Amino acid sequence: MKAYLMFRDKDFNLEDPLPFGADTLVSDLELETLLAVMAQGDKVIYKVAKKALLGSLSSINEIRYRQSILADCIINPAAVRAIYAISIETLEQQRERFWWLSSKYISSIFSSSVGLLQMFMDMLAKLRKVADHNINEFESEGFIALLSMLQRELDDNYLRLANEHLNELQFNEGILISAQLGNYNQGIDYVLRRRQKKQFWRKWRFAPSFTIAPRDDQGSVH
Repeated sequence: MKAYLMFRDKDFNLEDPLPFGADTLVSDLELETLLAVMAQGDKVIYKVAKKALLGSLSSINEIRYRQSILADCIINPAAVRAIYAISIETLEQQRERFWWLSSKYISSIFSSSVGLLQMFMDMLAKLRKVADHNINEFESEGFIALLSMLQRELDDNYLRLANEHLNELQFNEGILISAQLGNYNQGIDYVLRRRQKKQFWRKWRFAPSFTIAPRDDQGSVH
C-alpha cells in the first residue's frame, strides 16, 4: 500500500542521501531550530521534515501536488493526526508486545505471530474508519487517492475474511497436520488440514495418526 503523499508516482525515500552541502546550509540558516519546532520531539517527523526541507523540487506540477496536500492537512488536522497516530501505535505495539518472536519455542512463535497479525488487522480497521469518516472533507488528489485506496483495499469483505482466517489459526481444538515419511524416517510434505470441510472426520477418522503432548516442541520438530 503506497501513500504517495509527497510525490504523485513514487515513494518518499528517507534513505536517499541529502544534497551536497546540506549540513552547511542547515548550520548557516540555523535550520535545526526550525526542525526542532516542527518535530516537537518526534524523531520520525524530524527526519522527514529535514529530508523534505533540503530535498528541493524543480517541477511546478510536483510543487502544486504537494501544496494541495499540505492545504488538506491544514484544513483537516484531526484526521491527518489520527492516521499518523495509528501508524505510530502500530510500530510501538509491535516493538513492545512482539519483540520476543525469536523465541525457541514453536508454540510461542506461532501464537505470537497470529497475535501480531491480529494487531495489524485491528490497526487496518482503524485506518478504514478514518477514511470512511473523513474522505468527503479532503480535496487534494493525493489524499483522495490514499483514502479511496484504504476503502477499496480494506473493504468489509476483506476484513471479515482476514479475521475468519485468524480465528481459525487460534486452533482451539488442536492442530491437525498430515505428513509422509522421508528416506530417513523424517517427516516430509507437511500439510495443515482444515476441520470445517464436509465429511472431514469420515475421511480422516481411520488415518494413521499420533498425538503430541502439549508444549512438546521437540516432538513437533522431530
